[in-house]
Amino acid sequence: MLQFPLLNEALTLFFSQLLLSIPFLLFGIVLSSVLLVFVDEHKLIARFPQNRILSSIVGSSLGILLPVGQYGTIPVVRRLLLQGAPIPLAISFLVAGPTVNPIVIWFTLSTLAIQPRLIFLRIVLTWFMAVIIALVFSSYREKPSSELILNPVSRVPFLRSGTFLVDETKDDPLQRSGNLIYEYAMPEVHQRSWLEKLSLFFRNGIQESLELMPFLLLGSAIAAGSQLYLPQASLLNWAIDPLTQILVMMGLGVTLSFGSLFSASFLVPLTANLWIGSSLAFLLIDSVINLKSLALLLAVFRFKPVFYLTILTIQLVLLFALVLNFYVN
Repeated sequence: MLQFPLLNEALTLFFSQLLLSIPFLLFGIVLSSVLLVFVDEHKLIARFPQNRILSSIVGSSLGILLPVGQYGTIPVVRRLLLQGAPIPLAISFLVAGPTVNPIVIWFTLSTLAIQPRLIFLRIVLTWFMAVIIALVFSSYREKPSSELILNPVSRVPFLRSGTFLVDETKDDPLQRSGNLIYEYAMPEVHQRSWLEKLSLFFRNGIQESLELMPFLLLGSAIAAGSQLYLPQASLLNWAIDPLTQILVMMGLGVTLSFGSLFSASFLVPLTANLWIGSSLAFLLIDSVINLKSLALLLAVFRFKPVFYLTILTIQLVLLFALVLNFYVN
């Protein structure tokens, strides 16, 4: 019987990438549905700080309460934006949530116990990076559309898609006064019966899963191919100076796509041969931008904000890593 060892290895890598990511994405979708159906939107918005700096700080710490992982953070951030959360809060949570949460912190402590300085720097610099990026995005504006768009997603300039509830008894989901749209033409979701809430909860969960899962499959397939064909050992041997080592580790972080939880495991056998800035560059970039998270981000957000997020993340990670390699080591 013919055997295909390369195909078997590719499938193994693909399913390992997928199985390590699906639970977190599903957890995020469940939380997104909870925020939609069981949380009073007006009370939620009232509790959010409106000051840009305070909002960024709160959002960067939100992962401690909502540890949904790197891929689960994306649907939750979309839901927060649709519910009216301030942009700095949502963006800082998107950047810091995958790292600044108890699960990732505990796993990093147990994996890199011999590198306490690296663990401390990962948490602090992730938080700092999240605040900076959130403050930059707080001034982000797109040109207003001249067309009257009824989709609530249009109220958030970042979003490409998003689920929202429509009152099926009405043709127009929004209330009008002439051409002015001022509120949804549907009863408050939290005031509905528990049977209706459960129906909406499962309906939204299914809809978000069907929307986002194909993009996670695509990202996992590309990441598996990268793990299979990328000459990791050759690249690490070639990177012998501080700058090239940082660039190689950042490239590996993006392409190998281990995610914020498991990237520390990859570093364990390498830390003795890496500058601390290079190790940190791998941890920081993989926690925000990798092939799987990029696929999900492009499914949810418009291209321009994803591009800005990617460029800002690369610049900050490169800056932090260079400072550490040249001035701390």
